[in-house]
Amino acid sequence: MQVRTGPGAQTPFRGGKIEGTDEAIAQEIKGVLEQLKGEVGERKRSNALDVRKMFVDAAKPGGGSWNGLRELVNFGSADSQTTKL
Repeated sequence: MQVRTGPGAQTPFRGGKIEGTDEAIAQEIKGVLEQLKGEVGERKRSNALDVRKMFVDAAKPGGGSWNGLRELVNFGSADSQTTKL
């Protein structure tokens, strides 16, 4: 992003030079928004839906997050596998 400044500023992923001006920032944001209307945006939306499904599945009973929370709640209990949340 064009807002990187200081000694830690590195070359942007999309290449080019970091100018840091209001105009450069506006131009970069405009370019990103234009990309989101095309194939790049379609791919990102599809990936976001895939990630959402993984989160939803993990939170369901029997999912990874559900099981992890159950283990935490029942930590130290003798029958941790049978205790219900």
